[in-house]
Amino acid sequence: MLKKPAILKSYLLIISGLFWSSAGVILLLIASKWFVLFSEKIILVDIILGLLLGVVISRFGFMRLAKKNASRILAYSRHVCAFAFQRWQMYPLILLMMSMGIYIRNSAYVPKYILAPFYIGIGSALFASSFMYYRIFFTERKGDS
Repeated sequence: MLKKPAILKSYLLIISGLFWSSAGVILLLIASKWFVLFSEKIILVDIILGLLLGVVISRFGFMRLAKKNASRILAYSRHVCAFAFQRWQMYPLILLMMSMGIYIRNSAYVPKYILAPFYIGIGSALFASSFMYYRIFFTERKGDS
């Protein structure tokens, strides 16, 4: 019988944080590679719009999701499957969102100067919201000692 890779539930918080941080950085790097195609004015506008969008997405979406996800993780028993850092139902949604992003990015339907603020916004929101997981992890670790 195949065993699930079990870890301490508190480490799921770190895995979630790293997952969100990595995804955010990847999106920001993708957007930054497009800057060579733009004028300085468009770069500045895209960065400003992207960061404003990121604040809104983080504050009203991802932070709430991270808190809810962290609460779910903390409700687990002491040891849990290493892949439980996301609800199982989220894996197909993540795959769909990644596929759509790759398709839109590689198609000519949406110009890169329009895509860039969205990539910056979602990337910066994911990165900023990932720190919620780290904060909760260290708060929990302090409470354990």
